[in-house]
Amino acid sequence: SINLILSNGKLNNVIVENSDSDGLDFDFSEFQIEKVNVKNSLNDCLDFSFGKYYIKKVNALMCGDKGISVGENSNLKIDETYVRESNTGVSSKDSSKVLLANVDIEDVENCLSANNKKQEFGGAIIKTNNLACKNYEKKLDIGLDSSILVYKN
Repeated sequence: SINLILSNGKLNNVIVENSDSDGLDFDFSEFQIEKVNVKNSLNDCLDFSFGKYYIKKVNALMCGDKGISVGENSNLKIDETYVRESNTGVSSKDSSKVLLANVDIEDVENCLSANNKKQEFGGAIIKTNNLACKNYEKKLDIGLDSSILVYKN
């Protein structure tokens, strides 16, 4: 797996397969990424904390926990999101904000989740349009002081 800490920059194409933990993990960083493909991670496919991130296209397949996990006061924007076979498609927590366009999630327990896990942070936000979610147990999982706004279906 890849873990970038206290870094910033631009990446064109990131591919991670068969990770024993998080596939791609960013901490205290700021990145712009063209395309990310993560497949078969035992934990989260993508994990973001304490930073600002923008991605044009994400493919997260066979994630042990979350397809995309965003926490600890982070901001993430993704233009095109594709998640298959994970517990949760996209999770925002602990004062984080996630903006998604063109979301396609399938074979998950929860499509989108926004909540507060750590007491030193507040709730979380997910805003999205064009949400397609198939084969799920719960479409939206919204915790205390958190919100999920879906503009189109």
